[in-house]
Amino acid sequence: MSVWPVIQADFRLQTPRLRLRCPRDEDAPQIAVLAGDKDVAEMTATIPHPYPEAVATAFVAKARESAFLGRDLTLMITIGDDDETVVGLVSAKPAPSDCTSIAYWIGRRYWGRGMATEAVKVLLASIFSRTTTRIVITNVRVTNPASARVLEKCGFIRIGRTEQRFPARGQTLPVEQFQIERGWRTAP
Repeated sequence: MSVWPVIQADFRLQTPRLRLRCPRDEDAPQIAVLAGDKDVAEMTATIPHPYPEAVATAFVAKARESAFLGRDLTLMITIGDDDETVVGLVSAKPAPSDCTSIAYWIGRRYWGRGMATEAVKVLLASIFSRTTTRIVITNVRVTNPASARVLEKCGFIRIGRTEQRFPARGQTLPVEQFQIERGWRTAP
């Protein structure tokens, strides 16, 4: 398993228009609304719909604890210097064989603006510079071509198709598998 760094509360990643930062208690209402949107939640394995604010509050507490203990990393995506307006989330979790698994979502009102691509690219750069990860992996529902395109723009390659358990959906669903290796280059 990759060596994973302990993350401090003030950890941030920055792009020209986005800031990725650790979750805060006050993010829970925005998370509940944005991630709980049926169209967003439906593409994820673990986000319920509806998404009660109390569940989002518990999620924030668990995400912060996991980051501070070096178990995994969850970052809220915000716009520029406005740390208050959450647009989505990216996460990374160590996986077996020197791999890291990532996941992400963007609130529906922010779709189509390239924010997921921008956030995933900066997350990848951080993973490869701060850990011993050799390969980053992720799965995308076959019914989510927009998410697959985000990964392709970030340099991921499709490696196959499988079935994955989606506990929040109460079923196993087909997914496309993607990976990217250390030394990655983004697509145009």
